[in-house]
Formats: sequence, C-alpha cells, structure tokens
Amino acid sequence: MALGDGVVITVGRNTLFLIGLMLCSRALFGQPGSLLPVAWILAVCLCGFRPGNDPYPWTILPEPVSAPHAAVGALLMFTAGLITQIRYPRNSA
Repeated sequence: MALGDGVVITVGRNTLFLIGLMLCSRALFGQPGSLLPVAWILAVCLCGFRPGNDPYPWTILPEPVSAPHAAVGALLMFTAGLITQIRYPRNSA
C-alpha cells in the first residue's frame, strides 16, 4: 500500500540518486567526497529553480514522480556509483 504513494516513490528515487552521487565522489575523492550530496542539495535549493518555482531538469530531486528524466537520471547515477565502486580501489585519504 505504501508503494502506491507518490511521495514514497519520489523519496526512493532521490535516495538512489544521492547514494549514487556519494558512491562516485567517495571513491574518487576519499572521505571529503561524501559531502558532495549535501552540496548538491544546497545547489538545488539555491539555484535549481526557474521563476515560478519550476525546477530545472538537472536538479532531479524536486521533480515530480511523473518526471521520467528524473527516474532515468537517478538510475544512471546509482549505476555509475556501483561501477565506480567496482572499478576504482578505495581511497583511504
């Protein structure tokens, strides 16, 4: 019953996107890279909207559940994060 709710699906999509972003940045930049998802959220809040509260397509996070580009972007980011974790050794810096 909870999976039919649009808010739950949107939260899951956004979580996949942010986890993928963190996996990529952490593998490439080490410990400081785990702050990149927070920076992404701040960038979206500060400059991710057109006049009239319309989000830009690159933002992913504030897009409605019916936006197919947001779902594709989240899946691509999560896949990129998994590939980055497999391909690059862990940076312990």
